[in-house]
Amino acid sequence: MNIVIDARMVDCSGIGTYIQNILRGISPNLPLIAIGDPEKLKDFPLKDIISCTAPIYSVKEQLILPQIIPACDLFWSPHYNVPLLPIRAKKRLVSIHDVYHMAFFSSLSLAEKAYAKVVLSQAVKRSAGIITCSQFSSQEISRFFPGGREKIAVIPYGIYKKTIERAPESFLLTVGNLKPHKNLLNLVKSLAYLDRDLMIVGKKEGLRTKDLSLFSFLEQHPEISKRVTFTGYVSEKELENLYARAAVYVFPSLYEGFGFPILEAMAAGCPVASSSRASLPEVAGNAASYFDPESPVDIARAIKQILDNESYRQELITKGKEQIALFNWQECYKKHLNYIMLMRI
Repeated sequence: MNIVIDARMVDCSGIGTYIQNILRGISPNLPLIAIGDPEKLKDFPLKDIISCTAPIYSVKEQLILPQIIPACDLFWSPHYNVPLLPIRAKKRLVSIHDVYHMAFFSSLSLAEKAYAKVVLSQAVKRSAGIITCSQFSSQEISRFFPGGREKIAVIPYGIYKKTIERAPESFLLTVGNLKPHKNLLNLVKSLAYLDRDLMIVGKKEGLRTKDLSLFSFLEQHPEISKRVTFTGYVSEKELENLYARAAVYVFPSLYEGFGFPILEAMAAGCPVASSSRASLPEVAGNAASYFDPESPVDIARAIKQILDNESYRQELITKGKEQIALFNWQECYKKHLNYIMLMRI
């Protein structure tokens, strides 16, 4: 069975983690041909690599992909940016992690609205199978694209258990880019009710949309601004170290298809305060202190609940270790393989 996968986003946050693990976990059992940057893909166990560095969401990718995708049994798009022109694949598979662009449609530019609506609808229509990572995302895909409901397989991501020595300090930690739905403004506002510093890890440059109101707020409140640190990109090892040192990991997002950082924090023994929205309760279970993400006061309350109560903090850490046991990459690979094999019938 010849399977070609678009792996151009292998080094992106979130989706990149998914692609990396799919390449490592599936290709040894079902060899994959990957499209992407050969230098970035050279260490993965692949059948072959087809060189392509066309930018995602671009006209160039729509013109080049149909030309370079070879005749194959299955073409797999691990993100919704599927080729719109005919390709030489018997069937298509798409992984749709969330439908943020539809849920926040009014916040998009005209070009973004047109792109998201056309490409997402075609991803659902043209694909024989749709893989998503949570029941929440499955419901959202079905809400916006009812015709895809019967094609969806929910396969949660995994987390690798690591032995990380906990060395807690006093700072709060959050991981995520500066897009508006990440809701960093309300998290920063909650610092007015907390005597703590905040470290924000995530991409700051090169984003199509950025929460400019966050920077405006920090300029107007220098007393809070001096307690906020933007690290930009950090390595996996550096990030593990930050999880191990943070007093509390805080995830204030308004919309997520999954939420890798919650599991990463729990794996490092860091207690979690989380937004009660979208898929986050599904991922964090009973191992987080939840808050209303639109209320800075409630965000502060949930964080204080952890900081001020030692027994509750230890309870969350223990429950976090139990929660991550529910998310296993080996099980994720197995379910992907089973679903792909069913598509052959």
